[in-house]
Amino acid sequence: MALRCEIDIGETRIMQIGIHNIHGEPFNILSADYELAEKYTGDIVGTGQADIEKHILRAVITPPQAGTYLLKYTYQIGMETLVEVVEVKVK
Repeated sequence: MALRCEIDIGETRIMQIGIHNIHGEPFNILSADYELAEKYTGDIVGTGQADIEKHILRAVITPPQAGTYLLKYTYQIGMETLVEVVEVKVK
C-alpha cells in the first residue's frame, strides 16, 4: 500500500486518486465504489459510489474518530475489476 494521507479529526474531506494505464492506451472507468473501514478491526464506517471524472475517482469521507482507516476504491475498466487502497490517518 503506497498511498497514504493524514487528516484532522472532525474534517470532511474529498479524497481523489488518478488512474493511469501503464501502456498509455485509452480506457474508460465504467463504475466505482468506495469503502472506508477501520484498519485494525475492519469495521466499516462509510460506503458509497465514487464520483468518476475521466480518470479521477473521488470520494467524500468523514472518519468518525482518531485512528487509521483504509479507503478502498473498487472500480471497473472493461471486463476487469480493480482495487486501490489509501491509508488515512486521522489525528
